[in-house]
Amino acid sequence: MSPYQKDKVTDVMAVLRSIRSEFKKQNANRNTTELRKEAVRLVAESELRAKRYRNADSAHKTVHDACARRLWPKVAGIVDFDSLVDQWLHQG
Repeated sequence: MSPYQKDKVTDVMAVLRSIRSEFKKQNANRNTTELRKEAVRLVAESELRAKRYRNADSAHKTVHDACARRLWPKVAGIVDFDSLVDQWLHQG
């Protein structure tokens, strides 16, 4: 696995962990899209603090892109990602 692929997997896993954590805290009171947006922001901020990125915009776009486009063809975009995550959260 190339470093680029490893970063993609790491980003997606970090977003999923954050979504699951917030979902459990809030007993499913927020929709999955909002949870994902918040998770992307938190992961991007964390990676920026770790100096993986030069600026906040780059960090946010890259982490979002890992969920939105880099999982193709298994996941066909951010709407598909949110739908799959919603199923995972509600169906275990």
